[in-house]
Amino acid sequence: MKILCYIQREYYQWKIDSIVEDLRKRHRENIEVTVIYQDTFSLNLVSKKIKYDYLIGCNPDDLKFQFMYKFLNFNQLIMFDEGQRNLNQNDKYYKGTFNESGQKRYCLLNKVFGFPKPFGEIINKSDIYYTFFDPELFDHPMGKSRYLRKEISEKIIQKVFIGVSSNWVFSHKDNLLNNKELINKRIKQAAEKINVIAPDLYILHPREDERLIKLLDDSISIISCPSGSEDFINKLSSTSEIEIFTERSGIIFDLRKDIKIHFIDLFERFNPLEYKEFQDLHKKYKDRANP
Repeated sequence: MKILCYIQREYYQWKIDSIVEDLRKRHRENIEVTVIYQDTFSLNLVSKKIKYDYLIGCNPDDLKFQFMYKFLNFNQLIMFDEGQRNLNQNDKYYKGTFNESGQKRYCLLNKVFGFPKPFGEIINKSDIYYTFFDPELFDHPMGKSRYLRKEISEKIIQKVFIGVSSNWVFSHKDNLLNNKELINKRIKQAAEKINVIAPDLYILHPREDERLIKLLDDSISIISCPSGSEDFINKLSSTSEIEIFTERSGIIFDLRKDIKIHFIDLFERFNPLEYKEFQDLHKKYKDRANP
C-alpha cells in the first residue's frame, strides 16, 4: 500500500504517524509512506506517475496540497484536524464556495480553471476523516469522523536545549552565504551534537527553521515558545531539577540561580577567547545577582 502525506510543518508528524498506524492495523499489510513538506514540495511529483492508495493532508487552503489533490493519482482521500479551528463549523475550511468579496482571485480562478477548489468541497470529499478531539466532549462539524487518542507522555524533563536562530549563517567565521553544502554539513554536525546530549526538551528559537530539528532523535520533544521561554524554564525548574544547554542565548540571564548551564558552540562559529568571555560574563552575573 502506498500513502502520500502532505504536511506544512514537522509538528504534524505525530498525527501522520497515528493515522498510518491505524491504517496498518485495519489493512494488515505493508505500507510505504512518503511525506511531503512545504519546503520539499516539487511539481515533479506528477511526472512520476505513481498511483497512491491514500492521499493524506489537513490544509485544504494550501495551494500545494490542492495541486496534489487535483493532479495526483490516488484512490482515497484522508483529511484530519489541523487544530482547534476544525471545531468551528463557520471556519473557511468548511465553506463550499469562495467569497467573492474576500476571495475574489480564488473565485475567478475557480470559475475559469476549476482550481483552486473551495476548501469545504475538498474536506467533504474525504473518504476518511480523522479527529484528535474526543467526540464525547466535542461536537465536530464533520459529524462522522474516526477518533484517534493521543498518548499522554509522562517523560520527566531533566535536560533542556535552547534552540538557535537560523540567522547563525550570517555570523559564522566561514563565508557560508553561497555555500549551501557547507551549511548543510554544519547543520548535520550540530544535530549530531544535540543527539549525543540527548535533551528531553528542545525549545525552538522564534527565528529558527526546521532544517536542524528534522535531524533530531524522535525521543526529543520539540516545543515553540515565541515569547516567555525564560518564564517557562523557571516554572519547569521549580518542580524538577533541570540542566540547560545553550549556545549563548540571552535567556540565561533571566533564569533561576540554581539552574545549571552548559555552553556549546553548536555551529563552531565563535572565537574561543570571545566565547570564554561570554561565559565569564554569565558567571559574573550569577555571582553578583546571587552573592
